[in-house]
Amino acid sequence: MSSIAVRSFLLAITCCLLILRGESPALAQRAAEHWVPIGSITIPGGAKRHRTDLPESRLRVTAIRLLAKDTPLRITRISVAYANGQMHFDERAIELAPGKPSIMIDARDEGRIIDSITLDLQTAPGTPIMVELQGKAELTAPPRAVAAKEVVASTPRGSGDVLATPKRKYVELGIFYGTNRRQEENRQKNGRSLATFSGEIGRDLVLGRAIVTIPIERERGSIPRPETNLLFTRIAFRKEDPDRDFTLAAIDVLSAAELDMQIST
Repeated sequence: MSSIAVRSFLLAITCCLLILRGESPALAQRAAEHWVPIGSITIPGGAKRHRTDLPESRLRVTAIRLLAKDTPLRITRISVAYANGQMHFDERAIELAPGKPSIMIDARDEGRIIDSITLDLQTAPGTPIMVELQGKAELTAPPRAVAAKEVVASTPRGSGDVLATPKRKYVELGIFYGTNRRQEENRQKNGRSLATFSGEIGRDLVLGRAIVTIPIERERGSIPRPETNLLFTRIAFRKEDPDRDFTLAAIDVLSAAELDMQIST
C-alpha cells in the first residue's frame, strides 16, 4: 500500500471517529431521541373500550405511539391522562397493523409522565390482543455539559439513562367544569382543539375538564395577562406566555361517564 493510500485511509478513520464523538449535530440529535416501551396493553376480545393504568411508569416522554404485536386493530379514540393533571384526546381513527408502529400521538416539546391510557376500539370476540405502548424519550448530554439550572432531571426505574425536560416557570392545574352555556365551534390553540362557549344559554349541561397554567413568579393576588386596558377595550401588546401569564392550556368536553371515571381516579 502506497503512502498516499495509507494517509487517505487514516484520514477516513479520523473523520469517522469525529462523527462518532458527536461532531455531527444531526447525528447527535438522532441519537438523543429514541422510542422505548413504557407499558403492555392486553385488550380482551370483543372489548369496545379498555383502560390501562401505568402506576409504575415514571418515564417522561414527549410523544407516544402504539404497536400491535400479532393482531390488527382499529382504534377510534385515545384518551391519555398525565401525572401533571393534563389530558389528551385524539379522535382520529388509527389502524394498527401487526409489527408496525402507529402514527405519533400528542407530540410536545416538554416531557410528561403518563398515568393511564384509554382506548376506544373495534374488536371481534376471541383471543385477547396485545399492544405495546411506546414513548419518545429525549436523552440529555453528559452531566458536565448541562447546566443544572436549565434542566430538571430524573432517572427512570430500571434504566441508567438520565432524562430531562426544560425547567418551566409555571404549574398546571386541572379544573372540572359544568356549564349550560351554548357550545360553539372549537378553536385551535398551540396545535390543540379547545372547546368554546358563548355567553348565551344552551339546551344541555356540558361537562368537561380545563387545564389552567399559573406562573410561579408573580405578585401575590395578581392574575397577569398580556392584555392592557385601553379606554373601553383591552389590547394585547405581546404574545401570551405561560411563564408570565395565566393561560388556558386545554378545555376538553367529557361525557358523564368519563368525568366520573376521572374524578374517581
